[in-house]
Amino acid sequence: MPGIVRRRLEENHVRAIVDVATFNEKDRTVEVVFATEAEVVRYGWDGKYIEVLDCNETSVRLERLNSGAPVLDNHSAYSLKNQIGVVVRAWVSANECRALLRFSDRDDIAGIISDIKNGIIRNVSVGYRVYIYEQGEQAKDEVPTYRALDWEPMEISMVPIPADYNAGTRSNSRLHEVQIITKERTNNRAMAEENKERGAEQQPPAPPAAPAAPVDTEAVRSEGAKAERQRIMDIRGAVRAAKLDDQFADDLVGRGVGIEEARRLVIDKLADTQPPVETRGTHTSGVGINGEDETVKTRNAMEEALAHRADPSNFKLETDKAKEYRGHSLTDFCRSVLDAQGVKTTGMTKDELASRALATSDFPALMANVVNKFLRRAHSAAPQTWKRLANQMSASDFKQITGVQFGGSLKLEKVNEHGEFKYGKLSDSKENFKLETYGKIISITRQAIINDDLNGFTRLSQLFGAAAANLESDIMWGLILNNPKMGNGKTLFHNDHKNLAAAGGAISETTLSAARIAMMRQKGLEDEALNIFAKYFIVPIELLTDAQKIMSAITANKTGDVNVFNGAYEIITEARITDPKGWYLAADPAQVDMLSYAYLNGQGLYTETRNGWEVDGVEVKARLDFGGVCWDHRGFYKNPGA
Repeated sequence: MPGIVRRRLEENHVRAIVDVATFNEKDRTVEVVFATEAEVVRYGWDGKYIEVLDCNETSVRLERLNSGAPVLDNHSAYSLKNQIGVVVRAWVSANECRALLRFSDRDDIAGIISDIKNGIIRNVSVGYRVYIYEQGEQAKDEVPTYRALDWEPMEISMVPIPADYNAGTRSNSRLHEVQIITKERTNNRAMAEENKERGAEQQPPAPPAAPAAPVDTEAVRSEGAKAERQRIMDIRGAVRAAKLDDQFADDLVGRGVGIEEARRLVIDKLADTQPPVETRGTHTSGVGINGEDETVKTRNAMEEALAHRADPSNFKLETDKAKEYRGHSLTDFCRSVLDAQGVKTTGMTKDELASRALATSDFPALMANVVNKFLRRAHSAAPQTWKRLANQMSASDFKQITGVQFGGSLKLEKVNEHGEFKYGKLSDSKENFKLETYGKIISITRQAIINDDLNGFTRLSQLFGAAAANLESDIMWGLILNNPKMGNGKTLFHNDHKNLAAAGGAISETTLSAARIAMMRQKGLEDEALNIFAKYFIVPIELLTDAQKIMSAITANKTGDVNVFNGAYEIITEARITDPKGWYLAADPAQVDMLSYAYLNGQGLYTETRNGWEVDGVEVKARLDFGGVCWDHRGFYKNPGA
């Protein structure tokens, strides 16, 4: 007979992948592989162990998934808004567990669906419970291997950072009993199948001492259904007694929470909804006096202290809690993260601290958030002279974006008594553009953490942030300086566009007057006067002094010496203008829609994090979804210079 050990085990999360090729845009469905039989290193009741999920129909309880289990946003199940889809069906094939997911058509998740379709969101995390493990044979000093012969997936989540192989959920609120049995494979599989028939909410039975009589499957299922109905009634009764909303009850029922656990969650929910009471003395709850989660405050304090240590002049220590981490090394932060999770770190080496901290989700997220601060700060601080000439647009996907041109038929006309309003005319612009994706990966290695090389990767983050801003500038200035072809087949600066000087000339009152006249004489689509006033004087670095002179006041003794261009235009100088002679005038983008740019969903520079596959550490991916276009030649004028 196999030996049996009972343990209290938390729910786990495991990585999964989206099969992008199966995305069906019409039905908003996609297939995912939510489990394989790969060996996964975890940490549990007795330290490190290897887990294998047995992927066959006798081992996996698929009933919950096939009954319409939720697809969640990042394992968040405390609001109906967090459910973004549903599991249509789940099955086992070729030692893989697969599921077909269908997503909601709500507007607020359109961006998520677009990212899945385009292969940007690829990470899926599956929450599951194990009811029976089979312990494999092992030598004295080998890491034990446990094969899950009876396990149940509970929900599937789309996540930015996939749950790490080495870490399960950290909450002690979802402990359940698990059997661990020694290796007698035939009997163990039979036991797992019998345990599965009894339902997820019952504790797994001990193995019979003698061969059991044939099981009445229908009776067992009937008993399980009755127990399930009772569980639902008890949960709803407890929620109503606490005067909480039905959505909270629906969430508990949908997640398969047992009645004892449900009662505890009801009490926690009641505590959260009560007004805070001022008190003195030691505070032991996970929730702060002001209602803010203590874990969130701790994480924010660590981020503040890390950023201050890397750049004290720009990131100040504002909170008392952050000051507690002043002077911490990276391995000190590893220890603090592990201590907060209840992991005993006494006697751990730097290597062990780094390895265990990297196996959590909190420490990689902490480092990623600090990297993100430096990326975004460097991106914002980089000079981008083109932005004064452009308008920002919104883009929700990577499809082609087409502008609208306004013709003279929009002119308001008098409406006679009993007359009808006439229709104006809009037409699609011949210009268009779409977003492109650019990016790099920053690696925070275990060695860098052990060596306390904080400045190394924050400096690298700053360089990446500046590089992203420079890329945007290259793209947008290229739309002017490269004189690209417009939708009508002619270049931006062209004689037919009446925005190119017939002969080049140096900066002077005469050449500026000619430029001003040409811009003000520009006509619209139906030959209407536009009366465009220039606002910006764009010059290469070599002509900056001449431009500043002509824009400066001169004390004149006679009318002919008056400088009519004193302060007439704002000067823009740009190192990307390599022609030392040419100069430009440009209108206010509020008057003429000249340049436009867009980020995907307005996000700008975006970061994602995962535990490293190519490196031993954390990988932070900096991604930029960006595009730009020049809509109208009428807002620009060029003089080739002399």
